[in-house]
Amino acid sequence: MKVKKCPYCSSTNLREEEKMIVCEKCGFHTLPLYTNLSEDYENNPITPFDRIMKAQPILLKVLKVLDKNTNQWWFPLIMNLYPKGIVYPIGDENNWKWAFSSYVVIPLDLREQYPIPDRPGEYYEYQLDLQNTAYCNTYLEAIDKFKK
Repeated sequence: MKVKKCPYCSSTNLREEEKMIVCEKCGFHTLPLYTNLSEDYENNPITPFDRIMKAQPILLKVLKVLDKNTNQWWFPLIMNLYPKGIVYPIGDENNWKWAFSSYVVIPLDLREQYPIPDRPGEYYEYQLDLQNTAYCNTYLEAIDKFKK
């Protein structure tokens, strides 16, 4: 069944990229893989989606919404466009917002402090500037920060 509206905010402003569907209003998204979640996925992951869910941050787990028409789960999108920045949900189930953190260049003389795992002799060039994170009330506000 084709997705017609977002189960989180009821918007019909949906964008489809490859197989992902993103609500342009609230920032929740889904994939065809996001089905068949086992009841005890934390302790006994059976399906591929169970394994994905087990590794997710707690906030995404508690905010998930089931689209009863398609049986697909929807979650807030974490959009990481390295080296520009990242848009992500932050907070807890009862008090969460959207955040935007930009990447900043790591000075050459400090890069050895940031080795890339499993790549000897290679170092990160950028790091997230978490001290200057912008906290936003809506997904659209966070995306606007991302575009600047």
